[in-house]
Amino acid sequence: MITPTTSAIEPSAVDLEATFAEWKEMAAKINAPDYPADDDAADIARLDALETAIMTSAAGTHRVAEMRLWIGLHHVLEDPHMLRAIERGDINPLVATNADRDWGERFVVSALAALVGQGAVG
Repeated sequence: MITPTTSAIEPSAVDLEATFAEWKEMAAKINAPDYPADDDAADIARLDALETAIMTSAAGTHRVAEMRLWIGLHHVLEDPHMLRAIERGDINPLVATNADRDWGERFVVSALAALVGQGAVG
């Protein structure tokens, strides 16, 4: 589990899209099966900084809420296939398996589905 740290990154609302895109790339890199463990510290520090920038942004848009939910869900799920789906921004595998999750996770997936236009999810 990665614990966010303070960050010097303070992106504008427009820059948050780039920050989130970089977060997805870094998360995919770190979670890749062939990721070399000796590269860990710098990459995790960067991931922490990106997460902190998104979490602490004053931007109060639905898109920023969506980014935060994707990242939060990435921290609680363990299935590598679901982590890859999050890193791609692909809600479909999460929705398809939502009934198999804990209640709290189901609510997060349901909120994400609503934010990306999927509607109600059970």
